Amino acid sequence: MQNSSLFAPVFVAALTVFSASRAEAQSNNPWKPVTDAIVAGMEKRVLNYNDLFATLSAGKSVRGVFDYKKCEFLFLKQFVEGNLANPDEQTSDAACKLAAPGKPMSCYGSAKNGMDAVGGMKLETWEQFGPGITGKRQDKRTYLAASETKLISIRGFVLNYGSVRAYDDGEVLVKVAYLDPRDYAIKMDEMFRCRFSNGSDEQGASFFVAR
Repeated sequence: MQNSSLFAPVFVAALTVFSASRAEAQSNNPWKPVTDAIVAGMEKRVLNYNDLFATLSAGKSVRGVFDYKKCEFLFLKQFVEGNLANPDEQTSDAACKLAAPGKPMSCYGSAKNGMDAVGGMKLETWEQFGPGITGKRQDKRTYLAASETKLISIRGFVLNYGSVRAYDDGEVLVKVAYLDPRDYAIKMDEMFRCRFSNGSDEQGASFFVAR
């Protein structure tokens, strides 16, 4: 106990000197307010549909990051002719063939456990469709849509088409399709049903103001 009491004043003095030196170093860094502002700006999260629409309407770009394992996986059902052995995973509707464009939602099966993958895209070219248009459809929700296409290499070169629809009730529908770059034939077609995330929940769709 006597030895520890002897070292205590030395430790306190050293800690005081370290804290003072750190504070002096920070005060002597004129770029700290700038770098702090940049970091804070990079981490600005878009929390809901209204925030997303307001940000894009102000001319700003938004980046979407999608954690698919936190989303519902919507897989394209297998097209078969005749009787279905498993209606949850098969369909006889010709509109659900892989090559068919604009498939109805009934063509997709659902797996509550998502895929262990993460994707992202920048929302630059976008459109919003309000009740004046959606009111004429079965799904009357207001939504905002954006998409982009990139050439990638996976079992040969394919066009990776990604689109996102953000709805005013918080749902986010992400579509991923692989297209043949020669004739745009569909090689893969799947979707993920997510929801807006605040960064501390178990939702899969995160949006950030792009810098």
